[in-house]
Order: sequence, then structure tokens, then C-alpha cells
Amino acid sequence: MSGAPAFQAPTIDVHSPQPHAALVVLAGEHDLHSADEVQKTFDQSLAVCDHLIVDLSAAEFIDSTIVHVLLQTKKNAIELDRKCKFSVVLGTAPVVERILEVTGVVPLLNVVPTVERALAAQRPVDPESEPQPVRRVDLITQATSVTPTSPGPASANVPW
Repeated sequence: MSGAPAFQAPTIDVHSPQPHAALVVLAGEHDLHSADEVQKTFDQSLAVCDHLIVDLSAAEFIDSTIVHVLLQTKKNAIELDRKCKFSVVLGTAPVVERILEVTGVVPLLNVVPTVERALAAQRPVDPESEPQPVRRVDLITQATSVTPTSPGPASANVPW
């Protein structure tokens, strides 16, 4: 054996690629164990953005609890008075796409092939705005770190 772990530890990265947009990247294997943290991250992001993009392209596995979290978040986005936009990026492991197909939720989610395509549907970018830092949650150790997306100190006004 190669010594590689049998599973990829679940992580959640939160970016703000442009004003009023939140990009939540799920990587590794997400299931019942990480569902509460995923829902909490989605809820916090919805509270401060007009467009929530969930990127599953680095996810290696999701189970039905994560499918439920995606559907609940889509419902929450629709129910917001300001009608927050919600997109899901696939281009992921076949097993992730397959579970979304088998459960019949693909038509219910605003599925797009790339983050760029999701962002293109967002309002125009202010060229003078700076990207926000990234928040990473390692769900195995529950450690959180903030990494700037561009050189320089991390912004202190990250809403999540």
C-alpha cells in the first residue's frame, strides 16, 4: 500500500471572490460527521452575501445528509427577502455527481460547471475591491485558520 489515508479528511474553505458573493469549497469526504459544520458555514455565508456558490469540485464523497444540507440551503436562499442566489459547482468525483443524480436533486439545484460560470451570473465586479481572506476549517481537528487570498495582511472585517 502507498501509506495514503483511506479517506480524505473533510475541509471547508470560504472565499469572497467578488463583492456580495461567498464561495464555499467542500473538499474531501463529507457526511453526517461534517454536516452540522457545513450547514453552519452555509448559514453564516447566506447571512452576508447575495450569491452563495458551493464548489463540490474537490469533494471526493458526499452522503444523503450533505444532499439534505444543500437542499435546505437552497430553500433558505429562496426564502430570504433579498432572494439570495444559490449555485452548486460540480466537475467533481463521479460518485458525488452520481449521488446528486440518483437522489434527483440536480434539477432542483442551480448546477454550473465552473466557479467562473457561477460568478458570471453575479453582478459586475468592482475593480477596486480586494478579495477577502480564506477561512479553512479542518473538520478532523476543528482547527480554523485564515489565509489571505492575495499578498498582504488578512482583512480584519471578515464576516464569517
